[in-house]
Amino acid sequence: MAQQAEKKEQEEAPAPVADVQENSSSSSSSPASKPAAPKKSKGKKSALPTWITSNLKNKRSLQLWFRSWLVSWAAFVLMLPTRSLTNLGQAAFFTCIVTLMLPPLMTPFLWIFAMATLIIGALLGWALGCAAMASALRARNFLVTGMAVQKAQQSAASATNPEAAFRSTIFVGDYLDTKSSVVFGAYLLFFTYILGFITARAQKLKLFSIFATIVLDVHITYGPLFPTPNYTLATIFMLPIAYSLAIAAFCIFFVFPRTLNADWTDEMAGVLRQTSDLLAIHRAYLHKAVTGRDIDDDSNDADAQKADDAAQGGTHSFPDLSAEFEPKFRAVTSGIIQGIESLSGSAPFLELEPSRGLFSGKDLRKVLNHVKSGGTRIFGINAFHHLIENEEPEDDQPPQPSPADNKAVDAQAEEDDEAENEVTHATFHIHASLRLMHWKKHRRGAEAAQHVRFREDLLPILHRGAMPALTAAQSALDSLSDWLTASNQGRWTLTAKQRQAARQTQVDKLQNFRDRTDAFEVALDHFINNERTALLQPYAGHFLTQDGSGNERYLSKDTYKAFRHSARPVFLCLLFCANLSNFGHTYIEHSRSIIALSERRVFGLSETQQKDLTAEHGGKLEYAKLSHAGPKIWMPTGLRKLGKIILSRRSGAAGVGPGSSTAFPSEIEDDGRDEEVTAVRRREQPDTESDAARTHNANYHLHAAHTDAQHQAELEELAETDDEEDDTDRDTLASSTMDARSVRLDSCEPRKDGDALNGTNGAAAADVEKATAAPSKHNKGKRRHKRVYAPDPDALPPSNALQRFSRLVSNAYDTACSTDGIFALRYALVSFAVWIPAVIPSSAGFYYQNRGLWALIMAQTGLTTTTGEAVFQIVGRLSGTAVGALLGMVAWYISAGSGYGNAIALAAVMAVVFVPLTFFRAFVPLPLLIPTMLTSVTLVLVVGYSWIDTHLPGLTANSGWGKDVAWRRLLLVLIGVAAAIIIMLFPRPISTREQTRKGLASVTRDIHRLYCLLIEAWIISDVPSPSDTGLSEEESLKRVQERIEAKLVLFRTRFQMAQAKLAGLGGKIKLAGIDLQLRGRFDVKSYEALLRTQARQLEALAQLAGSLHYMRPEWRHQFAMNTAVLNPDIVSDISLQLSLIATALDKAEPLPHAGVGVLLERVLLAGVFSGRIREALDAQAKGDEAPKDFFAQALSFETLEKPDYMNVVLGAMALTSLARRTDELSNIVATLCGEIQIRGFDRLRDDQGRRQLKAFGIEGI
Repeated sequence: MAQQAEKKEQEEAPAPVADVQENSSSSSSSPASKPAAPKKSKGKKSALPTWITSNLKNKRSLQLWFRSWLVSWAAFVLMLPTRSLTNLGQAAFFTCIVTLMLPPLMTPFLWIFAMATLIIGALLGWALGCAAMASALRARNFLVTGMAVQKAQQSAASATNPEAAFRSTIFVGDYLDTKSSVVFGAYLLFFTYILGFITARAQKLKLFSIFATIVLDVHITYGPLFPTPNYTLATIFMLPIAYSLAIAAFCIFFVFPRTLNADWTDEMAGVLRQTSDLLAIHRAYLHKAVTGRDIDDDSNDADAQKADDAAQGGTHSFPDLSAEFEPKFRAVTSGIIQGIESLSGSAPFLELEPSRGLFSGKDLRKVLNHVKSGGTRIFGINAFHHLIENEEPEDDQPPQPSPADNKAVDAQAEEDDEAENEVTHATFHIHASLRLMHWKKHRRGAEAAQHVRFREDLLPILHRGAMPALTAAQSALDSLSDWLTASNQGRWTLTAKQRQAARQTQVDKLQNFRDRTDAFEVALDHFINNERTALLQPYAGHFLTQDGSGNERYLSKDTYKAFRHSARPVFLCLLFCANLSNFGHTYIEHSRSIIALSERRVFGLSETQQKDLTAEHGGKLEYAKLSHAGPKIWMPTGLRKLGKIILSRRSGAAGVGPGSSTAFPSEIEDDGRDEEVTAVRRREQPDTESDAARTHNANYHLHAAHTDAQHQAELEELAETDDEEDDTDRDTLASSTMDARSVRLDSCEPRKDGDALNGTNGAAAADVEKATAAPSKHNKGKRRHKRVYAPDPDALPPSNALQRFSRLVSNAYDTACSTDGIFALRYALVSFAVWIPAVIPSSAGFYYQNRGLWALIMAQTGLTTTTGEAVFQIVGRLSGTAVGALLGMVAWYISAGSGYGNAIALAAVMAVVFVPLTFFRAFVPLPLLIPTMLTSVTLVLVVGYSWIDTHLPGLTANSGWGKDVAWRRLLLVLIGVAAAIIIMLFPRPISTREQTRKGLASVTRDIHRLYCLLIEAWIISDVPSPSDTGLSEEESLKRVQERIEAKLVLFRTRFQMAQAKLAGLGGKIKLAGIDLQLRGRFDVKSYEALLRTQARQLEALAQLAGSLHYMRPEWRHQFAMNTAVLNPDIVSDISLQLSLIATALDKAEPLPHAGVGVLLERVLLAGVFSGRIREALDAQAKGDEAPKDFFAQALSFETLEKPDYMNVVLGAMALTSLARRTDELSNIVATLCGEIQIRGFDRLRDDQGRRQLKAFGIEGI
């Protein structure tokens, strides 16, 4: 039986060869440009930006726009009547400013959450200000103060208004006291440092820290002027804040209210529409590559297929197609990544609010898990276009080189190397060996000799077969998006007719979703099982029927080399087929789960009832026979997670509401620094190991401490995943994933036998499961915890309380010296520097009269972490302030003319002004947010101060109106910005360029970790586990698959984090281009190429993971045996190269020339060597004198036709693509950081390589 299984395994599972793997050797993509619309519009294209036209056409956007306008206008009108103006005071305009800073765009619960942080921050600032005032009062010299007060009262007694006269002496600094001012300054320094650190570190607490700082500034600035304590100073801002929150609360709850559940559902539908757009771009690319014409979205597939072979002469080259479509691919892909990250960031809030609808917060999080899994797979389809983007036309490809040509190439390479020795500056290039160049030319010549052309012969076949499947996939995605949109209807209906119409629409959309999914499944199966085989027919002549092989056709001795060297075009097509197949089956699998969940919610069924009815209806529910259950009220279920959500570093676009900025969702900071591996606690399970097992553990791995920390860090990461996905049903994840609890149970297994890859014995696993599944309180109390520290080359782990305290102090010092700590220090220093004139007797009156407090606030809010951000903010703040001041003057003089203004006229003018102002504030892209906000704030400040100074009696400071307020406001902004710039530049600015470089180094480390995680999974699939001995074959395969899935769950989580981080670095590269540096210009092109290359590396890793997931066990074994995926030397080389690249980027150090070498060549040669070794071993086992080529023996045409072979091709091309991209990454880093050169090393390596090939008898390859 074992021999028969081995024979069947060899017949079914082919051995991919190295020549085929070179398919991925292509250069990087073209530079990205502005996002383009995925679908071609028939009408005239609007000259307005997309973000304007799309929001003007969107009903929900119009509702939010109206609500924002109403809140801002009502807040402004509130300060026009004398009574309310007197109550609000001299900062009455701040009511309107708050509504513009925080427009009412959020859902009620998110708004409550955001406003709670704002209010708590303002109250904290008030409390700190009162504490500072109380402490300063104790330090004040009462004798001197009393004498000054008495003298002022006597002087004011003879004035017309004694009270006003005495008040004026307060604000000119007559009662300033040095000791009291020192206490205020100490409070300012300390607490602005703390608040600055919170601003830099906790994105979700930014509102908290900003408003705490503003209110604290009021007390610290005006407090020293008063001879007696005045604890109500904060009401200057607290009253306007309260009024603005009251107005916003009323409008949010009563003007077009909507829950987060509803908004989140629409946002998910939008992400699915973007995914559909990505498929539409793939269709357009494939159609234009074949026909040379743009695809007509209204034409059916039959018409498109009829035009396949038309206009072949008018087709565009692949580089031209890449230049046209790559920006679209990048724009839509980036939108999908950001959309999924936004949904993930706001998903924890779903269970914190009550809602009424079909789906609960838990349900929507289940749907998100399905969407994320499908979103990860769809990006693999992009690889096809990236591999052919620089494909040369077949007519221009050179013929197969002759030996004379090879010698000429050798001579030319030697001349180039000698010329390199003569140059006076370093030149860098990929050190491609002569063997690799010969290999490429030989492959191209072989392709031309077979007369099977990729574009003219195979691409039309692929187009005819794939277009119906792509169309069906796009239709299925659109139907899911439509269903989610329809599920939002009918939440609150007034009439029975409306209720019935909404419910019928939902049933129809759900039926359409199910039908479209079924149609996609049929089209996909037809494409994979029928149309795909047409791609193989041009190569059928290489396979011949042999004696004893039945009807199967194998490669002969004369044809197998020709096929190996010329099969690249068909393998490119199979790559597309594999990625489309993997995406399609993943989407269909998850869609089935969404349909089942939707049926239960729409018709009010339990799982048991659903199964019974499905059986009664013949396998599918008949919706016409069921009654709609209607929407349901869902109560909050996740309030216990509120604290963890607040303290979480992860935030999406809905972190505190739609439109907020996105932080990097990873363990890596924004500045690119890797956080130290945190010390984790390990639960020690009961000792179940034998002495032999302990001995095995001691000898198995010499890096136990480091492995321990890394393993426990993975467990903690999975525990966080479990916290996010707890209380979910088992049907939330399809069979391709596991829940985090199962992963943790599986991950605990290696702890028992030291095998970090293959698990443990059954008894230990049972003990772990028992201890994890139902731990009693008594057991919890008796658990011992041991802290495991990450390795530190400069210090041993602490062993006592004093050493642990010392390490805590050391960590605190490192935090203070970090980028966030330096920002907090500068935040405190700039606050203190701008505050000083307020407590100097000679300048205190001038400071108060000209509202120097606004310069202090502008200096604090204008401070940034890096200089590149500072330049961007300076331009944005100054331009926004200038535009706002100009518009403010225009609005004031239109309503007031040369007089003091009229309330009705001013309200009418501002009603018109707020229309565009609120639209831009609500929907403007993030890069334009700062100038837009400063324009709005400055406009309101100019008009507000002009009204207050002319209508509020008893003012102690009057700036005038109109132009007088405008130029003073502009000057205050300039002062604040200048202070922020000075404090940032000295003593040493934090460079955006350096942080960008470190961020890219961090992504390289992430890629390295992902690669290591995948290799662990491949080892699990191929290397038998000692714990599996004695198990049946079925049980053993099941355990192996579970361990593989455990690794893939962790891979998916980290992969999405790396994608989001990489997407965020694109903006940092642009900021680095405007960084304030004296050393020279920033190489933006190289860094953008670096970013693209890393994106392609992630793409290759995703495909390698997909091939592992979808490949059957017998195919996995043959794939690992005949490729370099588990070759220890290749694994070491790739890991070492990624580590060297990350270190070079992080430390700005040169790469070694005599390093790993050309990874692509090594991967190709390793594949060939693996095949030759296998052939020699087979020959020895059979007693043959000459080994027979295993590839020719194992690969039959029938095997080639099997769908499993697609994933073999996918894995082979993913591996070589990863090697190729790593070579490109090394080349770019060598250009940026330099290289430690060894002259003549390339020739030495080529000579050695020739001898090796000659020794293996494969010199002619």
